[in-house]
Amino acid sequence: MKDSLDQKAFTDFRSKYLDDQVKKGQFRIRIEMESGFSPLSLDPKYWSIYIIDSKGVMIEPLQIIVTPAVSEQDSVYLKNQRYKLPRNLIRGGFTLYFNRVTFFKEDLFGTENQSIALEITREKKTLTRVAWKIKAK
Repeated sequence: MKDSLDQKAFTDFRSKYLDDQVKKGQFRIRIEMESGFSPLSLDPKYWSIYIIDSKGVMIEPLQIIVTPAVSEQDSVYLKNQRYKLPRNLIRGGFTLYFNRVTFFKEDLFGTENQSIALEITREKKTLTRVAWKIKAK
């Protein structure tokens, strides 16, 4: 099967993607979510979002780009029932950009840092925490 993009279209697409998504000296974390409640439940302005390095230093994102929430119809099937219950499902997400080098001039992906963790909290309660172990080079 032949690729649908010729070399120029591929180069243009890749260049635009890199310009839009990759920022020098930064890294990004993209999060996709769904909710059965309201579009506000997917809005990061209601949370505290940060990463924590292996020394416990908390670092806020430089930028948060929100993908607009989209509402879809979905259904829940019950095992012991012959019908489905309709529900409204909202999908959305956001992209977080962080500096790769901290205020203390330490590279988050360097040998001095063994891990980073993304933490999302609301009213001092942790909603989620995801950690990555960083392999020394």
